[in-house]
Amino acid sequence: MGLLALFFLISAGSQDFGYKTFDVGAEYKYYPDGSILNVQLSLNSKIHHSILLRAGYNNVRLERTPLHDGEQGTGWGGSLGYRYYFNVLPKRFFIGLETSLWKMTIHWSIPATESDSKLTIFQPSLEAGYTILINDQFYITPYFAAGEQVILNTKGNKVSYGDGFIPLPGISAGWRF
Repeated sequence: MGLLALFFLISAGSQDFGYKTFDVGAEYKYYPDGSILNVQLSLNSKIHHSILLRAGYNNVRLERTPLHDGEQGTGWGGSLGYRYYFNVLPKRFFIGLETSLWKMTIHWSIPATESDSKLTIFQPSLEAGYTILINDQFYITPYFAAGEQVILNTKGNKVSYGDGFIPLPGISAGWRF
């Protein structure tokens, strides 16, 4: 009887649809004030769901603003995200949520003075995209995200960078294990 129960459990487990995978890759995001480069890790469940962890570098291009003759900066941050795939396996169309936190240093200048302001920025966003899976090993994911940048903390003078709506088109690529 115990042997029959064991065979039943093994066959019931083998009826599971899908497979768990782990993605490792790189990501590039563009936004009007600069660009973001990330390392991305994804934990894909058996059916529909994916959890993303990102760590990256944010580069803000030099711009003339109403407050200063020039503002530019860099910073480090990370994000946590969730994607729901319409396909049972983690490929093709998806929608998702992402929350990012950035520690930025913005260098600003006016004719007689220049200095740095340090910002902590929270960036929640929604995303939609398409994951192309090649030979079940390599993926390419173009997507469009949009969200709000919120300055949580400022040390130094106020800068124009940081608040407001932000479009974030991006692409990521990497390997699936």
